[in-house]
Amino acid sequence: MISHDPEELLAQYAEQQHQIAGLQEQLKAILGQALIRKQE
Repeated sequence: MISHDPEELLAQYAEQQHQIAGLQEQLKAILGQALIRKQE
C-alpha cells in the first residue's frame, strides 16, 4: 500500500538515502581495489 503520510515518506526517503550511501561506499571500495590490482 502506498502511503501519502509526509512523516512516513520522509522516513522512507531517509532510509533509502542511508542505503544509497552504503552502496556508494561499497562501490568506492570495490573500485579502489580494482585500481590497486591493475597497477600491480
